[in-house]
Amino acid sequence: MITINSTETAKILVKGTDIEITSVLARVGGTINFDGKTFPVALKLYKDATAYDENKEMNTVDGFELFKTFDLSNGDDPLTYKPQTIQVAHDEYKAYLEGLGFTATISGL
Repeated sequence: MITINSTETAKILVKGTDIEITSVLARVGGTINFDGKTFPVALKLYKDATAYDENKEMNTVDGFELFKTFDLSNGDDPLTYKPQTIQVAHDEYKAYLEGLGFTATISGL
């Protein structure tokens, strides 16, 4: 799970409104590509831990993408690619979110 927090420079908004959400919980999921080089990853969002426990998704925000494909290559040799693991998926999404100005905390893999 990743907790995503708004900051002064990066805001989580309810899609189509000016309503700001200070934080959301995100579960990370995806699929493994056969090329080993790309890793499509998706987020499911929840407004808080209770909504997560009750499986009440909230995929209606603006501010960041809920689906990203990450490049895992470290060169041309497939033996140097990052592994397609849930930890790498979390790490890549966290780096993406922090690059946009959000704070992101990984917990409870």
